[in-house]
Amino acid sequence: GNLDSAITTYKKAISIYQQINANFSDIESSYTNLWCTYAQKGDVNGFNELKNTLQKIYFSQKREADYYRQLWAATTLLPSDKIKAFTNELLSELSILDIPLQINLLIRLADENLNINPNNTILYIERSLYIITQSDYKDTAFGWLFNLYQLYSLAYQKQGNLDLAITNAQQALKYFEKCNDVTDKVHQQLPFRLVNLYLDNKKYEKAVELENILISLTKQVYGGESSEYITNMNIVGICLMYNGEYRKAIKTFKSLFSLMQKLGGENSIG
Repeated sequence: GNLDSAITTYKKAISIYQQINANFSDIESSYTNLWCTYAQKGDVNGFNELKNTLQKIYFSQKREADYYRQLWAATTLLPSDKIKAFTNELLSELSILDIPLQINLLIRLADENLNINPNNTILYIERSLYIITQSDYKDTAFGWLFNLYQLYSLAYQKQGNLDLAITNAQQALKYFEKCNDVTDKVHQQLPFRLVNLYLDNKKYEKAVELENILISLTKQVYGGESSEYITNMNIVGICLMYNGEYRKAIKTFKSLFSLMQKLGGENSIG
């Protein structure tokens, strides 16, 4: 964690290598470690100066792809507010990177733009999806696709387009269920968010259909006496009420009241 001392030591190592006329292959790891340390510290001047040095060396050796891979690795350590100029360079030569590096970069940019400019998030996602569909990963990229469609949904929600937010949230859930771990909290949170989107869009029947799955998941993940379970039972009652199933809604609210009394007494019922 002592970045200043690390920088001083890497520079000393590079200086000694240069004094004995070492090959670049010997010095390379010290250069790239120094680059990453500048990034961790957020020292843009040091980062940019070393970037220019390494670019000349890599390009003179016709190793452009290695340069962009190292640039990708270093920029992943830069603070988000200092990454833009360097990611623009990466984007301009994106096809030089391996597919996983391309997609991981685009997902990061999509995520970082979500609250600033959802339009940019959508553009980065669409570019990612195109790359995936044209690659050998198209039938196995479930983790990427889950992340991308989740961001897609959030971006459209921020734009007020609930129909597309719902469509993409459904896709996110579908791809998440194809990933290895389908029992963790994320699996519960995805249908929970989708149910709330249905409620916001007044699709009460859809919300009721999904709530049956959500209640089971919530009980499995958090337990039948958790605040998460109570929250979801309340949403079930609301869904049933707006869907015109008043008797079922009343029955659900009565069960909820009994559970809340059991857990917290009369004061727990608002």
